[in-house]
Amino acid sequence: MPLITTNKPRVLYLDVDDTLLIWQRTTDGTDGVSGFAAPRAAEFIRWAVEHFEVRWLTMWCPPGTLDQHSADELEYRFNKRISAQEFMAIRNPMKFEAGLKTDAIDFDDPLPWVWVEDDIMLTEEQLLRRKHLYDNFYPTNVSIDPTRLQLTWQKLAHRFMLPDAPSIITTEVDHPPTAVLTEVEIMKMFRPKMRIL
Repeated sequence: MPLITTNKPRVLYLDVDDTLLIWQRTTDGTDGVSGFAAPRAAEFIRWAVEHFEVRWLTMWCPPGTLDQHSADELEYRFNKRISAQEFMAIRNPMKFEAGLKTDAIDFDDPLPWVWVEDDIMLTEEQLLRRKHLYDNFYPTNVSIDPTRLQLTWQKLAHRFMLPDAPSIITTEVDHPPTAVLTEVEIMKMFRPKMRIL
């Protein structure tokens, strides 16, 4: 069943790296990292799109829409529990280009919103505090704490009085991919316009 991401009574801005995907240095001494979905990340996305208009706020797609290559990569990293087409259905009508993700938050939108992100820059934090919106930011770094997304899920369900938050927190990962990307491959994937020397 496709994810329906629009016409919801609230908005969730969503990051990918370190928020949905756990990134860790490899232990075999190679200069690469492995990225795999955090515990229950696929279920969280399905729950989120049921209750929120989910909008990307990630370096995977600064223009707000995933390209086919990035969507295929996410489908792989989620072990095909969410299809590339479903990932591509999540869109943000705004974009950020100068590196500030807050440029892609619609502060004029009357809908209540939250931002699920591993960490924000000081400039972004200052802006949110000036606008008295810092409580809309939910720090969620699964690379440091694999249970963090589930804890954020519980907080969101409580804040908006929504059902189906996980009652049991798990650290089990659903068969992470075995592929390891080098740092150069990661840079090419995230910054296709950047020249790598």
